[in-house]
Formats: sequence, C-alpha cells, structure tokens
Amino acid sequence: MKTITCNGVIYTCPFFDAMPPLTADERIELKADIDKNGITYPVVVTETNEVIDGHNRLEIAAELGLAVVPFTVKSGLTTDQKNEHAVNLNLHRRHLSQDQKREIIARRLKTDPAQSNNMIAAELKVSDKTVGTVRKALEATSEIPKLIITRGKDGRSRKSKRTLPAGGEAEHEAEHTPATVKKTKSPYPWWSDLGCAAEEVTRSAAAFKRLAKLPVAERSPHLVLAVIEQLSRTLTNLEQRATEGGAP
Repeated sequence: MKTITCNGVIYTCPFFDAMPPLTADERIELKADIDKNGITYPVVVTETNEVIDGHNRLEIAAELGLAVVPFTVKSGLTTDQKNEHAVNLNLHRRHLSQDQKREIIARRLKTDPAQSNNMIAAELKVSDKTVGTVRKALEATSEIPKLIITRGKDGRSRKSKRTLPAGGEAEHEAEHTPATVKKTKSPYPWWSDLGCAAEEVTRSAAAFKRLAKLPVAERSPHLVLAVIEQLSRTLTNLEQRATEGGAP
C-alpha cells in the first residue's frame, strides 16, 4: 500500500487510486502553487492516518519539507463511506474528461460490481446509461461478473433491469400461476425476494461455469470472489429479512 511520511508521521493511502492520477503537467503546476502559497485545501484523513483526500498535496508537502500542513480528520467512517468521500471531494475540484469519468466508473464496478447503476451514477454525477455502458464492456471481457441482482444505496438488493439470454446456462423457466388461484397479500413482504434469490443462485452457478472455462492467462481470483460476494450478499439479506419478519 502507498504510504507518505510527512513531519515524522506515516500516512497510508488506501484510496489513492479512487481517481485517475494527475498528469505530469498537473503535478508540476500543483507543486509550484504549493511551494508559493502553501496548502490551501486541507488534507482529509481518518483517525488512523488514512488519507481520504489529498495524497498528492501531502506527498508534495513532504517533498518540499513544509512544516505546516492543514488537516481535516474524519472519524467513524465505514470503508464505503471513506471511498465515497475520496471520490466526491475530488469530483468537486477536478475537471474530468469523459474517458476519465469512465475510468472511475470502471474502478468502482471492479471494486464492487453489485452496486446498482443508479447508485454509482448518483455518487459520481454521471448518467445511469453511462454506468450501464461501462458495465456491459467490463462484463463482455469478464472483468466483472454478469449480475441480475444489484444493491441500491438503501442497502436493498433488487433485480436489475436487464433481459436474460434465452437458452444455454442462463436459461430460466417462467413460473406460471393458475388463473383460478386467488392472489392474497402475503404477511411477509420479503417472500417475493425468494424468486430473485433463486435466480441469483442459478446465475452464480452459470458464472462459475464460465469462469472455469477461461484461458489460464485471463484467470483472476477477484472474478471468483466478486461472484461469491454477490451471492453471499443476496442470501445474507434474505436471511436478515426472514429473521426480522418471521417465517410462515
């Protein structure tokens, strides 16, 4: 992990790749400005000296030997919240090209492909169609698994709006309810999630089969872990809702 030592303190930078790196010219310009005016935007860190925002400024401050470096400390954040802060703080200051925005989206999807397109779009201030385009490109190259259930900002898992391919490993049979059966409102709202969970199990099985057939050069543990994590989230969410709502 990248670390920076400034004024005798070691800071870790777990989120330094949340945004595209500065170009050589941008870094030269930033260093010249800091050398002349000092650091005007405080470096944002956690209570354990993790740099959430400002690793470039902190690194330059160390290079210049600045004795005074302003900090803002954020405490009690989850890993997701830290990452969200790292992206949002940069988005408000940096002017990014479309390619850079797509790169950020790709990094977010590779880190957690189960996040919904709408969730990522809202956080990165882009359209959900842009996120969808990047997702499809990553799925096509097997850099992330194809998921039919994604997680929204509220933590709920929902079926994504995509058409499943007919036939082959991903074939799903539609359930038919007899017309004579009178529909009644279930006392357990989460019961409808069983269908989505079943589809996710089937989808995960198909994903494992596809991964098993990948050429050796394309194999990567993070692809397998992403499928496992998504399936685990789906089942854990279902378990929690069943526990909270009781069982029929």
